[in-house]
Amino acid sequence: MSKKATDIELTDALFSNSKVAFEEIYTRYWYSLFSMAYHHLNSKEEAEELVHDLFESVWQNRSKTKINKLEMYLRLAMKNLISNYIRSQITWRKYQEYLIFQNIQKNYTPAEILNYNDLKNALEQVLDELPTKTSDIFNLSRFEGFKVKEIAQKYKISEKTVEYHLAKTQQAINKRLLKLYSDN
Repeated sequence: MSKKATDIELTDALFSNSKVAFEEIYTRYWYSLFSMAYHHLNSKEEAEELVHDLFESVWQNRSKTKINKLEMYLRLAMKNLISNYIRSQITWRKYQEYLIFQNIQKNYTPAEILNYNDLKNALEQVLDELPTKTSDIFNLSRFEGFKVKEIAQKYKISEKTVEYHLAKTQQAINKRLLKLYSDN
């Protein structure tokens, strides 16, 4: 199979179990699918994983699925994988929040829960008022367990810049808490 093979020729050969056709499809489309996933997820590892899953599915279903428009098929399949991944992450976070809330209700008095809710609301307000990047950096650091170095790599900024964003957020939180408790 030559590199000049059309998508139709490649899909026909793939349908007939051609490893060479699969390799050519992989080579031809890997980067664009990776870019698509990375654009939505902003995570190299997750994007690579989804592309791997997509090509694994294409290979496993090669004799069951007749693909007419290869590029459209791959892009639509990637879009679906991205949507499903994002949906699963949202569901996982909601479940984690539910477990935390159940634990709080079991172990704390109603007054303590109200104080917690006041604190939580104050924190959410502060984060909503901050620039998106600053808020995102704080969330990654404090709630998702990312280290300063990892955040710096993710945003392609220096570690000092990450520390600046964290300090800026901490100052805003302190200011809001001081106001919250001085009003009471």
